[in-house]
Parts: sequence; C-alpha cells; structure tokens
Amino acid sequence: LMRCVNSKYVKYSVAESRPKMNESQPNGISVHWLKYGFLKEVIKAGFNASSTIYDIENLDLENNGVIRQKGEHQRCPRDGKIGAAYVDCLTEM
Repeated sequence: LMRCVNSKYVKYSVAESRPKMNESQPNGISVHWLKYGFLKEVIKAGFNASSTIYDIENLDLENNGVIRQKGEHQRCPRDGKIGAAYVDCLTEM
C-alpha cells in the first residue's frame, strides 16, 4: 500500500494501516466483572475467593497464572504484538 507523507508517497503494510489504541487511553475492570467474571476464572483454575494475587499469579512458576494466561496469545491493541494485558482481553458479559 502507498500513502502520502510530506508530499511523498511511501510504502506501508496492512498492519500499519490498522488503528492502534492510544497508550494513554484509560482502561479498567469493573467491580461487577471482578465479582462475577474474574472470580469465576479464579475458581475454575482451582483457587477460591480468599486466594491472593500472589496465589493466582505466582511469578516463580513456569506457567502463567490466571491473569497472564488470558492475554498470552492475544494481540495487544497498543503495539500489535502477541501478549496483551488482561483488561484488553475482556469482552462484555
């Protein structure tokens, strides 16, 4: 593909033509999701409502925990690379 930049045509790829999310665009997770969506994922992984973040996302283990698993194979909307933040992988309930 070609586009005009400063009165000159330059080549660019299809990936570059896709809009990327602004890094400063705020993202967040609702309390509703934490209570009904995230907690369901935590329990499905063998933990319970009393499990701490250190339990469900143990950085000393080889495998990713509940949070990092969700985005490990997803494309990040900010940089276009594989490995997205948990919040970027959520869809509406």
